[in-house]
Amino acid sequence: MCGADFRFDRAFMAWIGDGAAKSLGEVADERRRRHADTSPSA
Repeated sequence: MCGADFRFDRAFMAWIGDGAAKSLGEVADERRRRHADTSPSA
């Protein structure tokens, strides 16, 4: 789902590193949620 245009942004990196335990799935879901409005339509 990320593709070649995937980039980390500072806010997302801060969320990942905030100290709360997260699964890879939670990180992927959050990335998808944050970038839903910028994703190209399929």
